[in-house]
Amino acid sequence: ILNMQAMKGKTATVLEEQKHLRREAVQLTKQSYVEHNVHPGKLLILGLFGSVPWLYVTFAIRMICMSPIVLPTMSQEGALWFQNLTEADPYGLIPLCFV
Repeated sequence: ILNMQAMKGKTATVLEEQKHLRREAVQLTKQSYVEHNVHPGKLLILGLFGSVPWLYVTFAIRMICMSPIVLPTMSQEGALWFQNLTEADPYGLIPLCFV
């Protein structure tokens, strides 16, 4: 019985020490955020600002592709080897450019 009580006392001490170390780690992290003027929330904001134009362009391209009317400018204004933007890439190089 005495051995069990001693074990409980040691376990409680270890748990308190772990809590104390976690608090210190959180405090040091917050101090470094302030010291270096960084915060994980800033990355989230950058991601949100980047996703809005990406969504806009994605939906614009989808609407152009799904339109029953073929725009004459899409079939006449291309670049490099793909002069007609309404046709598939004959060489399949465009998807490889983004890999």
